Amino acid sequence: MSAPKTWALAGGGAAKGNLWGIGGGKDGPVMAVGDGGFAGTLGPGGIAKNGTDSPTTLRAVAVTNATDAIAVGPSGLWLTWDGTSWSKQAAFTPQNLNAIAAYGNGSYVAVTAQGQIWKRTGKTWTQVGGVPSLATFIVRFRPMPPTIKT
Repeated sequence: MSAPKTWALAGGGAAKGNLWGIGGGKDGPVMAVGDGGFAGTLGPGGIAKNGTDSPTTLRAVAVTNATDAIAVGPSGLWLTWDGTSWSKQAAFTPQNLNAIAAYGNGSYVAVTAQGQIWKRTGKTWTQVGGVPSLATFIVRFRPMPPTIKT
């Protein structure tokens, strides 16, 4: 087993564990998230920790500007950034959130480990799609037997 990874923090010290996601907006900072609820802002001196109250690993982060970002994790965990601190929000799905992208004006798209796609406009999350299960895929797209011409 290898030793835990460490990441240099601005002002000294180190963050232990893996960084799982990084995101930045055109008008916002570049942020990183990872093991143990780690969240930080990347700058010239390293990563300035702006920790969360979540001990749970964060998988991804999306940033629209300096006062609007969302980080996601397991069991529907999502946190919002207001420019000063992170706030845990009520889960909109019980599934693990593995990815998130921002596309302006506070709008986001998140994807679960099970393939659900969720869109946030304003303060509301709505499921907008998903990947069918493997069983559905096999039934719908099974190959047809060859046609024999005589």
